[in-house]
Amino acid sequence: MTAFKNLLKTKTVAAAVAVLILCGCGSTSEQNRQREESSTYAVDVTESTSASSVNWSARFPSELNAPLKQALSIPAHDDEVTKLVFAPDGGMLVSISYGDYHLKLWDAATGAQLGWQKSPDRPVDAVMSPTGKWFVTADVYGNLRRWPISRDGVGMYENIAEKTGKATKIALSPDGRRLAVTSWDSPMSVWDLARRKKIKVFEGTEKMRSVAFVPGTQILASGNNQKSFILWDLSERSWWERWFSDDKTEFVIPKVSPQSDVASLDVSQDGNLLATGHMDSSITLWDLGRRRQLKNYFVRDASTLQVAFSPHGSLLASANQDGRVYLWDGKSGVKYAELSGHGKGVKTVAFSPTEEKIASGGEDGKILIWE
Repeated sequence: MTAFKNLLKTKTVAAAVAVLILCGCGSTSEQNRQREESSTYAVDVTESTSASSVNWSARFPSELNAPLKQALSIPAHDDEVTKLVFAPDGGMLVSISYGDYHLKLWDAATGAQLGWQKSPDRPVDAVMSPTGKWFVTADVYGNLRRWPISRDGVGMYENIAEKTGKATKIALSPDGRRLAVTSWDSPMSVWDLARRKKIKVFEGTEKMRSVAFVPGTQILASGNNQKSFILWDLSERSWWERWFSDDKTEFVIPKVSPQSDVASLDVSQDGNLLATGHMDSSITLWDLGRRRQLKNYFVRDASTLQVAFSPHGSLLASANQDGRVYLWDGKSGVKYAELSGHGKGVKTVAFSPTEEKIASGGEDGKILIWE
């Protein structure tokens, strides 16, 4: 068993608290409409690998028994690796680069390049479908494109929407049907992918920097440019406002610089935990069920550019400007490992859905895969 597998002998996180689960949302006609939508966007459970299929141990080690092994170093791009996303089975990895415009597909086991395409404009974010048959990119102008993938390579894109806002960040709902979009100059929105239609707009949200769906709920989380995050009820119920800030609009994160962007935000797959990463190096952990902050800590004066939970939420990885990836206990924030190997800052980090690997991408254009 590899050191990484030893690290991932985890203490099972409690099941999602009932208050997070919003039942009965939507009419019967809406449910029927969703069932009739193109199967291109629906989740095919026979082709997906869920976290629940992994054999989990009940214990979490107090420390690493051995360092993690750097299994692969891939000279992937001529400029920074902006985002990495694994296919659901962990077998393929997609990388995008803002600097060289390229989208590349890799064999995660061997590092072999399976295919590539060049984006018409600089890509800034990417999300993988639950089936692993396609991924979506957003570029610097807010153009949204869907790209088919297979072991044979990357196909030509399909336009979803154009010019949704500058420097766009996106999140895909767990069922693969809805896409949340944030930008620096346009309100946050939610899109129906099958119909390529905007179905919800959140007015006054032009300053959102990050976004994530809360699995198992009708809640959308977004982080802004002033150390705050907001939970939005997509079913249009308003009771979530009861535990926001005094003005009932947002969570203001303590001990974070006032103008520090929430550069990254992620939610554990059970919907219990939320993490934020900030440009002032801060990382915060929140228990959504108990409505409280668990941890707030600072990382070496090195901006936290991305945070990502492991599939079962037991680990949190952070990509930092000091050229390191940090691994933390997903609930207590205890640091378990520092992964170094990038010559410059780390821009992105991703867990394999099977939890056998971690991939990191840096400003040096390299992808490192750890196991």
